[in-house]
Amino acid sequence: MTVANLRGNVDAYAPAVGEPADTFTVTEMAKDPDAVQTAILVNDTKLTLCNRARVHDRWRDQVLPFFLKALATEKATATLCARPTLTPVDYIVRVPRQARAEISTVSGSVHVTDVSGPVDVRVRNGDIKLQIPSYGDASTQNGSIVAIFGDAHWPGTLHFSTERGDVEVWVPATADASVDLHTDRGTIFTDFELRGSSNQAGETIVGSIGKGGQRRVNVRVTNGSIRLLKLTPQM
Repeated sequence: MTVANLRGNVDAYAPAVGEPADTFTVTEMAKDPDAVQTAILVNDTKLTLCNRARVHDRWRDQVLPFFLKALATEKATATLCARPTLTPVDYIVRVPRQARAEISTVSGSVHVTDVSGPVDVRVRNGDIKLQIPSYGDASTQNGSIVAIFGDAHWPGTLHFSTERGDVEVWVPATADASVDLHTDRGTIFTDFELRGSSNQAGETIVGSIGKGGQRRVNVRVTNGSIRLLKLTPQM
């Protein structure tokens, strides 16, 4: 499931109690209904929420490329409204069980809670918070990231990055993975047994947690700090 918003926040959750696990719902919150600027893609089926028919050339040329990149599929198309207002549009999205969630917004924050499938979040200006039983990637240009995920057996490499902001990642204490953490200007803290190096402004840690292996966590920060912390089972 892919959600691309222009201006506003996106909160994503698992289906509510009593709702079918294989369906999605979208709740829109905006004072001005003409402000809706969102494309939603589910299983290659596009849903475009837009109350104006014409597409302003400037927004088509500058904003549509962002939408299509976020949707990341040749089958996707996006429709924008003419003369969009500055009114933010916030969304609450219920993600089907085990579906991969790809969420992006140009200006706004993204919070994902209890979504059971993998999560990929992209933000230009805003914060990201993931509290999920599976795993995910996240990046923002201007904002901070908190990622708490419970799956110790994720495939491949998980990426977290920001240009201006802090990144805090909670990894299951039982995970076996290689880690690569770097901040150009900032500090790194971890409660895993890792050692790093520093220069005048930044720090780097490259090492392994548990038994290491092909599983990886990669964190990159330009201006800000990094925290890599153990997520332990709660009694």
